[in-house]
Amino acid sequence: MKEKFFLVFLILAVFFSNVVVGANYVFPWVKPGVYFTYSAITNTTVNWTAPHAPSVLVIIYNVSGEPVGIYYRGNVTMAFLILDVSSDMATIKLTVSGDGVVVRTLGNVTPIWNEKDIVNVDTFGNQSLIYLKRLELESMYLINLTTGYVYDLRGNRYGRTLLWYNPYLKLGDYLFTSPGGLNVTVSKIETLNETFLTFYRPFRPPTIIIMTSPFNVKMGNALQVGGKVMAFYDPSTGFLLSFLGVGWADFQACGFLTFMGSTKAFPEGDGLKLGGLLLSDTNAEAVGNKVPYETSTSPLLYVYLLSVAGAIMVSTRR
Repeated sequence: MKEKFFLVFLILAVFFSNVVVGANYVFPWVKPGVYFTYSAITNTTVNWTAPHAPSVLVIIYNVSGEPVGIYYRGNVTMAFLILDVSSDMATIKLTVSGDGVVVRTLGNVTPIWNEKDIVNVDTFGNQSLIYLKRLELESMYLINLTTGYVYDLRGNRYGRTLLWYNPYLKLGDYLFTSPGGLNVTVSKIETLNETFLTFYRPFRPPTIIIMTSPFNVKMGNALQVGGKVMAFYDPSTGFLLSFLGVGWADFQACGFLTFMGSTKAFPEGDGLKLGGLLLSDTNAEAVGNKVPYETSTSPLLYVYLLSVAGAIMVSTRR
């Protein structure tokens, strides 16, 4: 009797350790070809050549080791495309595109724009302001589906992915490391019981908010921005509905030290009209039930099988 009890206890212990330790949810829609597009819309006429016009998205981009400021003043989109899912790793392409862009450089940097899109160039000492009709940036990164951690293509790790909801997260959990070296963690998890409006469609409640601990990001020689980042999720589908803040691991893996934007115009309808970059399009199928990630290559599976085998040996020992 004691042996049977020990067997059941050990199996349950291993099962729940699989749920809690290093856990990550992967939804059935995580497959090649699936995309999510997010938008920020301006509510004013774009003035390309005004030096201090408002922006809907601000990026500090690491271009060959040099920080380049990018200010999208017109409508802007960011699109995540799943290029490949192989074993426990997903390859993601992030594309950011928009109109009415100002690029600020210090010294000589590798051009990230097309010459045909240049409207004007102002130079002040070693600083240049390049005014563009539009600008598109592309970068790729990796997500480990077993852990949810994000990597660049050189194998450097940046933290947990933003791209889908992870119900395993709890207060104090590590999310990512800021460009200044500060560990950013989960500071609050809240549930909103109102319809959440996106450009794609309204999402009925509940909506989950993941809020980070505060951190700062250097924007220039003296200017710093910071605060807490908020990510809004629909738990029934796992979709990221909106992102509001100054950065996350996914953006850092693409070379974006700062990624800060918010729509100025909002969807019509009754419901929450919150800022950030709002979901505007996707081809992912809505899935109601969340299933923990499992794979024959997962190290946790080997631990489970070895533990069960050991338990059986103990229970049958005379």
